[in-house]
Amino acid sequence: MEIKAGIREKTGKEVARKLRREGKIPCVAYGRGEPTLHLWVSSDALRKLLKEERTRGGVEFITLNIDGIGKKHAFIKEIQRDPISLQVQHVDFHIIHAGEKIYITLPIVLVGEPIGVRHGGVLDQLLHEIEVEAYPKDIPSHIEVNVEHLDIGDTIMVRDLPDQDKLHYTEPPDTPVATVLAPRVTVEEEKKPEEEEAAPPTEEAPPTEE
Repeated sequence: MEIKAGIREKTGKEVARKLRREGKIPCVAYGRGEPTLHLWVSSDALRKLLKEERTRGGVEFITLNIDGIGKKHAFIKEIQRDPISLQVQHVDFHIIHAGEKIYITLPIVLVGEPIGVRHGGVLDQLLHEIEVEAYPKDIPSHIEVNVEHLDIGDTIMVRDLPDQDKLHYTEPPDTPVATVLAPRVTVEEEKKPEEEEAAPPTEEAPPTEE
């Protein structure tokens, strides 16, 4: 996907507010060996890009077509949103080059129904995203993990994740990703009403002799 970007001649809060009123989102683009570029992109174009990312379920690599500079390959590194309206306020783009490795955080998607779940267990995903170091051409949109073989008590670790020859996972290899827990059974003992014990017969006091 290609997005057009303009250069911001001035920076600051007032400039950023003015851009947003005009339907533009202030942003920066940076990368190894690249000067930091203060840019703006169309809010409509950015909205379309974010929709693409949600649809595909991962990172979307794009081409920034920057006025007066040319095209730069990049991805969204960080998004700042308004805490109340959740509207995008600012975006950081990371410029990438084909010959260098980059660090990027990818979502982990579990696929399939575990054997243990069919036996009554509960699938628990402990790690939902993970940082990897890799060449841009080797980076998938997400990390897909098949969990069909997991039985109750089985666990997938980071060392079990796919494409270890292409992706360097920064988490320790023994970090758990997903496990199948035994079913939680709560046994409530039926409380039976206690049988009332028969009170012993009261002995009548002997008559008092006068």
